[in-house]
This record gives sequence, C-alpha cells and structure tokens, in this order.
Amino acid sequence: MGKGMSFDTYLTSNLLLDRKRAEAYFKEALEEGDLELLKMSVENLLKAGYESFTMNPKKSSEPTDIQLQQTRKEP
Repeated sequence: MGKGMSFDTYLTSNLLLDRKRAEAYFKEALEEGDLELLKMSVENLLKAGYESFTMNPKKSSEPTDIQLQQTRKEP
C-alpha cells in the first residue's frame, strides 16, 4: 500500500480488482449475516467496478457460489 493511500482506496483500486478475491470478499460478508457489513462490501465492490453479481445457492450443506461481473478488465 502506497504512502498516503487509505485502506478503502487500496481495497477498491487494487485488492478487489481480482475477481476471485472480490467474490471471496463478498461471500464472506454475506455469510457473516451483518447487514451493515454487507452494505459496505457492496459499496466497495461498486467502487471497484463491479456492476452485477450472480448467486447460485446450493444445498444447505454447501457454500453459495457467487460470480461478479466487472465493468473494467481484470489485471
């Protein structure tokens, strides 16, 4: 992280640009069950350039499959 860069900026302009990492980030926020955390994660994903997501619920014993769609190309 560069000098003077906030964590939020680093998160949305670097870490979340990787689609797999962003999907894991969103999935974790969803599984926590905290609506404020979920709201914040959606806002961060929008800032990172994701315009939509698809959730495919599986059996209750399996994790949900999440796929995000970016408006810009992955690095």
